[in-house]
Amino acid sequence: MTTFLLFLATLALAFANCFVPFVFDSCPNATLTCQIENENRYNCVAFARQPSKEDIPQYSWEVSAGKIVTDPKAHRITIDARGVDAKKLIVTLSVRWPESPRACETTVKHTIKLC
Repeated sequence: MTTFLLFLATLALAFANCFVPFVFDSCPNATLTCQIENENRYNCVAFARQPSKEDIPQYSWEVSAGKIVTDPKAHRITIDARGVDAKKLIVTLSVRWPESPRACETTVKHTIKLC
């Protein structure tokens, strides 16, 4: 009986040492979409895959003109373009997956033609 228990303990240790965490073949991707709310406000939403429960995407937004009036670290933002003289503004979304084995990060840009 002791030999059998020793065998089971050795087997369990071997499996524990050989465990390889889930690794995806390529980094996840992200997309974004923006819609006009009214004449000077635009809403943008990010879509990013969450490969595991622990690997929650982290968002960072920037705009070439106007002002982000909501949390720039959330998956959704609102942009106030009041007073912008440009014909367009560029929305840049950076997404990072901090727990991924490859330290994945991606950047996506979207151009909004102003009214």
